[in-house]
Amino acid sequence: MGMRMVLFGQKPGSGWRFCLTDGGGLMLRGNSAQLCGACRDADEGEELASFLRFCGVETLLCRAGDNLPTYWPSPQTRAAFRLPRGESLPGIPPRPELDTLRQAAPRGMAFDPAPRVWEAAHLLFAHREEQESFYSDSCTAIAHGMGQTWALRTPEGALAATVSCCADYGGEAYVAAGMTAPDWQGRGLGAWLIAAMMAYKARTADALLLCEPSLCGFYERMGLHRGPDFQLCTLPQ
Repeated sequence: MGMRMVLFGQKPGSGWRFCLTDGGGLMLRGNSAQLCGACRDADEGEELASFLRFCGVETLLCRAGDNLPTYWPSPQTRAAFRLPRGESLPGIPPRPELDTLRQAAPRGMAFDPAPRVWEAAHLLFAHREEQESFYSDSCTAIAHGMGQTWALRTPEGALAATVSCCADYGGEAYVAAGMTAPDWQGRGLGAWLIAAMMAYKARTADALLLCEPSLCGFYERMGLHRGPDFQLCTLPQ
């Protein structure tokens, strides 16, 4: 939230809105929001629910157990994983540099630490609005040294896999937007790229990511540490 306030707080055209609560803050954009800090009790949760409905919010991401109203539908769990600062992962050189990762890329693949963001957006999202939001946010973060997008390319130059650091700020780096092109899935490309970025970011920060519960085993085998769960809530209208 701190990073996005720095980058977008004075830019109304970005679509981001920021609000303080008694226990933290909210980030809102379009029909979604993220709660940074917990509601202290059920009454505060009710006030939050009324405010979100007033703002037209339909989905809320927050930590599990944040005193949200009990009548909300069952949320979807998002598991958190982290790689503490200074640690590395099996199969990735310790404290890797970009040149080291180029040499260690999977056989037949070229490591690209600066692909065109619009190209990555097309692999990640099917809808134009989502592509444009990712492009705008990512380019702004990259331009200010607070984000990165990486890719693996085939011998023909096509994008085989991509991953991004959506926020690198205040000693934490949030890794997200990992995707492998359908024709290249099942070959470990996405796993290598995610592990490489997590290890690269862990040189100077705590690297974190969220995933669906079905992928927990995948990230545990990778060597990441399980953190507190988050939940994605759909607000009743």
